[in-house]
Amino acid sequence: MAGFLATAVLIRSLLPLPQIEPISAKLHYYQAHRATIDTLFLGSSRVYQHVSPALFDEEAGRREVPLHSFNFGVNGMFLAEESYLLDQVLAQRGGKLRFVFLELESLPLGFDPNNMGSQRIGYWHDWARTHALLQKIFRVDENGKSKKARDIILGQKKQERRHQLLILHLSLFARHFVNLGRAQDVFDWVTHRSVLADAPSFGPGGDGYRPGTAVLPADKVAEYKNALSAALAASGPEALDRYTEEICRHCADTIRRHGAVPIFVVTPVLDQTQLVFPATAPPSGAILSFNNARRYPEFYRPAVRLDGSHMNRIGAAEFSRQLGRSFAASLQAGEIR
Repeated sequence: MAGFLATAVLIRSLLPLPQIEPISAKLHYYQAHRATIDTLFLGSSRVYQHVSPALFDEEAGRREVPLHSFNFGVNGMFLAEESYLLDQVLAQRGGKLRFVFLELESLPLGFDPNNMGSQRIGYWHDWARTHALLQKIFRVDENGKSKKARDIILGQKKQERRHQLLILHLSLFARHFVNLGRAQDVFDWVTHRSVLADAPSFGPGGDGYRPGTAVLPADKVAEYKNALSAALAASGPEALDRYTEEICRHCADTIRRHGAVPIFVVTPVLDQTQLVFPATAPPSGAILSFNNARRYPEFYRPAVRLDGSHMNRIGAAEFSRQLGRSFAASLQAGEIR
């Protein structure tokens, strides 16, 4: 058994990252342009469809912060996958990164339904990410104890969902660990399979940004306004749970070891909770929060929305410019360091 485990680890260390579009295409693009890209944005569709590197760079440049950024956002990318991909990006030598923006959210236990059954839910299940998820599933406290461990393992009443998540994440970790199905990855690498097949994912500017083109349907406007009112009524600060904070701290420490500065971003989503790092330890990095309809009403006009989580092209352009302005001002004020 020890020999098998050691062999699995060795093989995994030699295997290339699976070809998963559009992630592979963006990773190869960064590899080819890492000598000029100094700023990255990682996150879900709320980054992919909302952050224009061109507009962000323009606004930052006006404030004497010249940058060359790239949007590494991918639809359905939650925090655990974001953390794993960050490790792959920073492993590339010769990069000139100065700043890395990470979308901030509470660590989800599930997946984007559109990715279920695809490689997207499995390739990032190394021990570091799986361990954080398992701790949240079991609600492990600061002393390493869980009151519901037995019920979750056995799938007892009221714990069926967590039991299902436990089995799912353990099976994905096992698949990742023993390199199941990785022969195709070797074939793709040896035959130099094109990673440009998903070039449309790079957007019209070729910088990784692809804005949404739809608009909020007229018959959904009243529903959206009611949901926003309810979210505002429930707004307030909330400290990140220790499982999310663990992932964020890993990301921040990795970014700093590579000579760059981490910045966490909360995009203009419907949820008005103001996420903060726990006061028990120094913050992992600066947080730029834009999910505040009172402070940023321009991002919550129905005319600039697709739905509660996304903005259309007009809203994305306004947000990109505001992000550039806020970042430059915070940097010059010494709030980002």
